[in-house]
Amino acid sequence: MGAQVSFPQRVRERCIPNPKLTFYEQCREVMRFKQLALRSEEAYLQWIKRFVTFHRQPGSQPGKWRWRHPRDMGAAEMRAFLTDLAVRRKVSAATQNQALNALLFLYREVVGEAIG
Repeated sequence: MGAQVSFPQRVRERCIPNPKLTFYEQCREVMRFKQLALRSEEAYLQWIKRFVTFHRQPGSQPGKWRWRHPRDMGAAEMRAFLTDLAVRRKVSAATQNQALNALLFLYREVVGEAIG
């Protein structure tokens, strides 16, 4: 028999976003590095914005909001957001799946944390 050829494991590259950019610009930078399709990039950014907006809290002054960075949130907030999509907004399973994938990308690739 012929010699068995082993291929090296693919090194998982991770883009460290430029800290001088805004959060959404950092997300876009990582998406471009990962060569996501433009439509995927647009959809993922929309889901990330909806997620952050969903978890904003009223500020001390009327009409002001206190925003939470995704780094300060985790699996519980993801679960609450996805549950709201399913129960209150009654979105389809495919839509929930797209939102989940966008949030998993956010935490895995941009924030750099694994979500269980």
